[in-house]
Amino acid sequence: MTKTFVRKAFLETAARYRTLFSIKELEDSSTLQLLFGAMLLYFLLTFGLWIHTSYVSANNPAVACWPYFQNCNALAFFSSLPFSYSQNIFYMTLLGVMLACATCMWRKRWIAAHACLLVLLIWKVFAGFVLNYDILGMYDYYHIILTATLLFFPFKEYFAKTAFVLLYFLSATIKFYPAWIIGTYFTSLTTGLPLIPNVLVPVATWIVVASQTIGCWFLLSRHMRTQRLAFFSFEAFHFYSGFMVSYSYPLITIPALTILFGPLYRYQKPPLSRRAIVGWIFLTIMLALQIFTFA
Repeated sequence: MTKTFVRKAFLETAARYRTLFSIKELEDSSTLQLLFGAMLLYFLLTFGLWIHTSYVSANNPAVACWPYFQNCNALAFFSSLPFSYSQNIFYMTLLGVMLACATCMWRKRWIAAHACLLVLLIWKVFAGFVLNYDILGMYDYYHIILTATLLFFPFKEYFAKTAFVLLYFLSATIKFYPAWIIGTYFTSLTTGLPLIPNVLVPVATWIVVASQTIGCWFLLSRHMRTQRLAFFSFEAFHFYSGFMVSYSYPLITIPALTILFGPLYRYQKPPLSRRAIVGWIFLTIMLALQIFTFA
């Protein structure tokens, strides 16, 4: 009797979870499954770096707290080497979660895989937005936002694509200042821009600004030649960016760009049903926060 009750409760919970987070979309879409794997891989890369730092460790006396939570170091619950093994134990536990997630993906158990990825996202958001101001790079926002669209929203593929393009557009706003416009941001460096003479640097920076404000929207085009031109242009841009910023930025953008806008790309009309409201609200919040910061 008890086993029957427990099984029934489990099945009901799983059914509600499946409906709440639109798990069927993950089950039916190769694009979303590949993107799911790419986001999981980036968690491995992120935590593989964090395990060697003391950014959110109790033994770090110089934690950079966010303005809205000045006592963030009071929440630190582990210490890094050589003070304690507790940080390593914590991240090895997360490695177990990542392995469990990969196993569930392989066995097509998408509810369990979704729950595992949710655990990883919760820690990354908590560490980056509560425990330490400095631990997240700009590329981590790509990762967090794309993972959030996979986990929480209906019409996951459409909103993942649109959020990715919107991130390009928003990243261009930080370039609207003289050093970028006239190119001195790079010509003032000893090394300048890789493979580009200083006289052409202003042209290169303007091309980047134009592509991120205007060209990025062609990634969503229904016209395949236009869409492919935009896709290959951004692929080339991200490979080139690796000359300057190493792996961190290209390893979140290139896989996502290839999966969402590469060979598997299909044009999708904007969803206008009631189920899509939460996705549109999320995109609006992204835009509003960046405009507020820019202003």
